Amino acid sequence: RQPHAVGAILALAQLNVAGKDYAAAKSVLDSGISANPHNANLLQARAEVDLKQTGLAQALAEAEKLAAAPDHQPEALGIPGNLYLASHQPAKAVSAYQKAYAEAPSAALLERIVFALNASGQHAEAESRLRSALATYPHDPALTDLLGQMDIQDNRLDAAKVRLRQSLTMNPNDAAALNNLAWIEQKQGAPDAESLATRAYYVAPLPQMADTLGWILYQHQKNGEPLPLLRSAHESLPADPNVTYHYAAALAKAGKGSEAATLLKPVVAEPKGFSDKNAAKSLLASIKPAS
Repeated sequence: RQPHAVGAILALAQLNVAGKDYAAAKSVLDSGISANPHNANLLQARAEVDLKQTGLAQALAEAEKLAAAPDHQPEALGIPGNLYLASHQPAKAVSAYQKAYAEAPSAALLERIVFALNASGQHAEAESRLRSALATYPHDPALTDLLGQMDIQDNRLDAAKVRLRQSLTMNPNDAAALNNLAWIEQKQGAPDAESLATRAYYVAPLPQMADTLGWILYQHQKNGEPLPLLRSAHESLPADPNVTYHYAAALAKAGKGSEAATLLKPVVAEPKGFSDKNAAKSLLASIKPAS
């Protein structure tokens, strides 16, 4: 076992958790943390094992224990807030992050505070706090990205483009900025959408990036190419109705209408709206029943 190979340690711990061998997962992570006491990913993963095994209370107790150790500060201070977010309690996450920020102010914790405020429905307060944070940390790409995302949320697409391009001047390989900028450029018909989405996916081949790139390829009539990307995105994000619609559209185009309809029926029937809902309804109505 290589104690400094963080990626391998996390992968092994995930396999142990998947097999419900929580003791083994904790042992692997504890060894990794001993060799890498300031690694935020290992510290977070250690608390998440308790979250999956016994629930939030025990996970918070583990997080507090990690945060109390000087060797794990300041990285461990944000873990309680992360756990509250993972448990769908954003208001409690705000309080936890604010407590951590009072102990060790940082741009990263301000970003988490803003994210949690927005998730708890305090959008105006989140934006106000974010603009104040950017006045303190004007060259932080993550905060700049976050304001760009909030601009997208409020349909201020031109303002979002300015922010995202600012972020890319600070970090040209900022996958989130590349992905969000690709989405805007495609929506506005700009020619660089595909190249931006491709860069984002190769920097960080995450489900969100796969969905954006796959959907742009679909809209650019790249037959066959979108399907593996959109399938991968849907398998990782099965509860996201927009991702489901994108995958279903690619299936229908590939002549797999029955599979597409099976995916579309539950998301179209959901009372909650989503941005592609009307398009999803139209696609479902256009699919002819198998004879």
